[in-house]
Amino acid sequence: MKKIAILLAAGLAAATLSACATDELAESRATLTADQLKKEAAMTPVAVGTVFNFKINDRDVPITITKVDGISLIDQNGRDFVGFTVGLGREMSETMEASDRAKVATLFPLKVGKKASFSHSGVANSRPWTNSDTAEVVTIEKVTMPAGTFETFVIRTDMGNPNWWGQNTCWYAPEVGYCVKRKWRSATSASDWELVSVKTP
Repeated sequence: MKKIAILLAAGLAAATLSACATDELAESRATLTADQLKKEAAMTPVAVGTVFNFKINDRDVPITITKVDGISLIDQNGRDFVGFTVGLGREMSETMEASDRAKVATLFPLKVGKKASFSHSGVANSRPWTNSDTAEVVTIEKVTMPAGTFETFVIRTDMGNPNWWGQNTCWYAPEVGYCVKRKWRSATSASDWELVSVKTP
């Protein structure tokens, strides 16, 4: 009974978070012009060796791109950021099948309203898990970060399984080829990212 209550609470929290994010971004989307709704953005090439310096929850964190593989940007810690939707980490042996990567790729060129459903898997506490994921290009927003002011395509990804939920929101700026702002919320953690500077090789 206790486990059922925990799962129900987690599900309610995820639904509440998604509804709040949806309302906030829906307001932004409602202000878009017809031209903005038609606008598209291809994935901007990023050179290996590019360093994105972020402020994450008041910590300075550099992200160095060590490998680019199609829609995947892999950093110095081996984290594979697939199409700015899901970050696959080594600590939980996270993987994504080629067929699911192909589904993520359909988001590009980015355009408001595009959606993709896919999945990724991993292992936590010696137990395998699989998350069902849905990503959507929800709006276009102009945001000001320490690195400057950018026009961004906002990509929101909801992910989860019966025991866990998470939501990643990326403000992708074609001008730099990366998220200049990120908001991460999950059943177990939260973080806010702001781009401070970019150093190209």
